[in-house]
Amino acid sequence: MSELEQDGGTGSTTSRDAFAYAAKHNIDVRYPLANELFVDIDSKEDLARFDRVKDLIHIIHNTKLTPSRSKPDGKHIVCNLDRPVTPLERIALQAILGSDPRREAHSFNRLQANDPLPTLFFEKRK
Repeated sequence: MSELEQDGGTGSTTSRDAFAYAAKHNIDVRYPLANELFVDIDSKEDLARFDRVKDLIHIIHNTKLTPSRSKPDGKHIVCNLDRPVTPLERIALQAILGSDPRREAHSFNRLQANDPLPTLFFEKRK
């Protein structure tokens, strides 16, 4: 099993590999707009952390929460921001907000490899 398979598609491979994984598993790939954060919450504790910290990030305008496709207590949170952020700022802010640290490490590795889409969400096809 590849690292991409083990991590549910979020492994440190390229975004190109992620799109191939999504096509194979009939799921959608979503990537953030310049003024969005994608926070991947895995547990009730992670969600509580997000709730405690989000008001400290003053550029968050609003949030939208949807269920994760793979974890019972998991959530995907899209935060709309008052301004665009760089990919590195996005990864740092997502980590501060309690996003899955393994996912953010893979995103950071993709950023360092100059991947054009370091941050991705895999979502159930609608």
